[in-house]
Amino acid sequence: MRVNATVLAVLLALVAPGVAQARADDAALLARHAPELRYDARERGFATAVEALTPRVAGDAVTLRPRVSPLPDVVYGRVVRERGGAAWLQFWFLYADNPQDRGIVRTGRHEGDWELVQVRVDARGRAREATYAQHGWAARCGYDGRVFVAHGSHASYARAGEHGRPWPDPDDEARGDGRAVRPEVRPFGAWVRWPGRWGRTEAGWVPAESDSPRGPAFQETAAWRDPAGYHAAARPCAAGAPPHPWPVYAGAATGAVLLLAGALLARRRLKRRG
Repeated sequence: MRVNATVLAVLLALVAPGVAQARADDAALLARHAPELRYDARERGFATAVEALTPRVAGDAVTLRPRVSPLPDVVYGRVVRERGGAAWLQFWFLYADNPQDRGIVRTGRHEGDWELVQVRVDARGRAREATYAQHGWAARCGYDGRVFVAHGSHASYARAGEHGRPWPDPDDEARGDGRAVRPEVRPFGAWVRWPGRWGRTEAGWVPAESDSPRGPAFQETAAWRDPAGYHAAARPCAAGAPPHPWPVYAGAATGAVLLLAGALLARRRLKRRG
């Protein structure tokens, strides 16, 4: 079927205002419910903009190198509409790295760190509930506009304090006694379609180690393609962290044994030299 150029132009002219209005409505919703990030006093890495980092692509990895200029406080937002007028507002945070060590084997640091908080609003734009990404799981809680960011790991919590994690991981400290900032909400750019990893870190043989993450659209969770399903699978707010699967404990135990064996061997060598 051939469409007359004039007819096509008229159709586009009719559709364009509606598209522009939808985008304006989405932007207004995101701005209205944008989170205030409450950092721990010891935190030195803050959610920032992609363009404030210099990406250098090498194969399937991106190296993030901060520019000399100050890094802005930014969150990336998108709206996923549901039937009946409700919607999920997703706020994605980019951190240059995750510097938190995990447990006795002292692993877990990695370049690049994407975190998420999503808020469900009803047809009248009122916040009803939220999902807070926390490591390999998430928690479904209420939402009062504040997000407490854990020191180092950048996990997101609905309340301030120290949040337990299963051994051998350190507890998350999200006291909210540091910077309090409401970041600028920006739309996603074309970079969101890049499937590679945000950083050069590659996990080793220890189960607690982590690769640099992929971008929001390529996360292993279903959050990007199915916000409602991601929320439904989240843990109740007061449930706390889930236990580790057994390979993590086995890896931690193996790492501890190797460290002990290395220490004993070094001590024996010192005695021989003495």
